[in-house]
Amino acid sequence: ESVGIAFQIMDDVLNLRGLYSKDADKMKKGTALKRLGEDIVEGKVTMPVCKAMAKLKTVEERRKLWDTIRAKPQDQVVVDSVIAELEGLGAIEECIEQADTIVNEAWADLDSVIPDSFAKMMLRSFGWFVIERCG
Repeated sequence: ESVGIAFQIMDDVLNLRGLYSKDADKMKKGTALKRLGEDIVEGKVTMPVCKAMAKLKTVEERRKLWDTIRAKPQDQVVVDSVIAELEGLGAIEECIEQADTIVNEAWADLDSVIPDSFAKMMLRSFGWFVIERCG
């Protein structure tokens, strides 16, 4: 269950930061494997959006962010500005830290109760994959 939650959080992060075929592509505009900010375009409330809302100081700031997302913006410039706001607030990085904590705490609970086996190794590897796929 914990890995699934962490996976969803990291999927939200990937939607904002991008999934690239190789590290060198991160430096080139337009090389993400899918459009950045698809969740914003669809007006979805994701974990980074929730964290950003909690960090905004005024109702007006929260209303402005929510109104922009709720409008399902199609203009990539608007989408990029929302992503930049989420980054600037530290909401995306906080999501990565939360996913990492969830996976590591779950592993700490399981490690001593699951006998060493190939399945255990694969479970741990999948947990690492989930939290490292944005790195």
